[in-house]
Amino acid sequence: MNPRTQGNRRRSSWLRWVLALAALLAVVVPLAASRLRQEIPMATVPDQGGAYVEAAIGNPSYLNPILLQYNQVDRDLSSLIFSGLTRLDENGLIVPDLAERWEIGDGGRSYLFQLRQDVRWHDRTPFSSDDVVFTIKAIQASGFQGSPEVADLWKNVTVEQVSDYSVRFTLKEPFAPFLEYTSTGLLPHHLYADALGKAMTSSPYNLRPIGTGPFKLTRMSAEGVTLEPHADYYGPAPYLAQLSFRFYPDYAAALTALEKGEVDALPYLDPRDVARLEASDKLTVYSAPDYLKYAVLFLNNTNSIFKEGVVRQAVAHAIDRDKLVQAVLEGQGLAGKGPVSPSSWAFDGKAKGYSYDPKRAEGLLDEAGWRDSDGDGIRDKDGVNLAFVILTNDNARRVKTGELVAEDLRKIGFKAELQATGWTDLLKEYLSGRTFVAAIAEQWLLTSDPDVYSLWHSSQAGNGGFNLSGIADERIDRILEEARRNVDRTRRTQLYSEFQTIWAEDCPSVVLYYPKFNWAASRDLKGIKLTTLLDGSSRFRHLSEWYIKTKQVPATPTGS
Repeated sequence: MNPRTQGNRRRSSWLRWVLALAALLAVVVPLAASRLRQEIPMATVPDQGGAYVEAAIGNPSYLNPILLQYNQVDRDLSSLIFSGLTRLDENGLIVPDLAERWEIGDGGRSYLFQLRQDVRWHDRTPFSSDDVVFTIKAIQASGFQGSPEVADLWKNVTVEQVSDYSVRFTLKEPFAPFLEYTSTGLLPHHLYADALGKAMTSSPYNLRPIGTGPFKLTRMSAEGVTLEPHADYYGPAPYLAQLSFRFYPDYAAALTALEKGEVDALPYLDPRDVARLEASDKLTVYSAPDYLKYAVLFLNNTNSIFKEGVVRQAVAHAIDRDKLVQAVLEGQGLAGKGPVSPSSWAFDGKAKGYSYDPKRAEGLLDEAGWRDSDGDGIRDKDGVNLAFVILTNDNARRVKTGELVAEDLRKIGFKAELQATGWTDLLKEYLSGRTFVAAIAEQWLLTSDPDVYSLWHSSQAGNGGFNLSGIADERIDRILEEARRNVDRTRRTQLYSEFQTIWAEDCPSVVLYYPKFNWAASRDLKGIKLTTLLDGSSRFRHLSEWYIKTKQVPATPTGS
């Protein structure tokens, strides 16, 4: 046999051996891998990807953090697109965001912020102290079109660029809630430099926003907007690959879209829909206390009927607030007690409250000389009937609340009638000029800080102020003045406890209930954490942890 033939045979034998080995491995390796997977415990964990679609009621007006007012679509989207120097955590505490840290000096008058140096705007331009200074100057500019309350706060603050990454604010006097205002989203100086005052409202960037937040806007149309993760974001990267918000003309249309499965979620649920949506096998309803909102029966303390504290106390005892929570909020709220939310660190649960006690209410009215002298069911005094109109706006929830309050008051001898009007008319014609006797409205707080100076200090009782009841108590004035100047939380807690005690004694108005925030989302959406809300947009606080997709990984062994 020649050498070439022998070589061919050896190669053929070697090839058969390789093919046989490959065939064997094709069987053995999958079996071994399967056996290995059976022996090694696996865990399901979040994975990147997935798109979330939320229904939004209305359309955006200004996606600009310093022009935000009452448009909830603006507020929700801006909370994702923009960042502030600070932010609030779920406990209402101020924590760093665009700032790394800060120092408070000069007895609470000076705030020196050191900024992060790894931040880029959505157009990849580096963030610096120029942007901080510009944003504050824009709020202070003549013709500023944003919130008057925000403008009023910042007008007496001096802002100074110390370096490219440090900035100092100097206040004329200490103001304890100041740090919370530094959570306002900041604007890019390089895009808005020529848009101060009224000109800012016409900037094209109000609807093509560039921020430093975790998501950037990639598409906008009349039907909705799409956001995608900001690749250069300095915080944790989200699992979700896309967020979309579809615009609907009203709540009914948005609810229909949710129930048809056209969207994954709907926030700001009407309490009447909560029970039905909770029964769905496709949705989960999340609820949390709404930190910044409560319903109030404002009593005009300068009116001849309600200038007597004992009459105001009788009203407080006459109203069944637990019934209001059930009948108006379908159980989605808490019965009112006082002007500080139960979710606040300043809330004093030991402060006096007014339980539902019609007999006690009748006794207080008797004590004040209001009796039914002619047997017509209406109490009177010195020839004057205990009669008045309760005003409110033509919102269904407020109207229902007013009807039940009037009904309770009629039971103890008041002649109380409800009158509903448009919100603008209620505000301009009655509330602003204090030409009402009693009115029901929802009180919205600007921040989660318990500073309620603008609502209950006597200086705020005139035209343009928000002390609608007209309460004028020197003790309350003194407490609220010190509480907003003192940066020591322990001392502030003591002061607000004293305030709540005195407020309850004076009973200038009646807090009816604290509503809950309700939000329905697809059960496919995981990782949601909904704690106490500072506003509805706070539902996005843990957005980086939301996920739709999952993957299998080896389980991490627990401790031995």
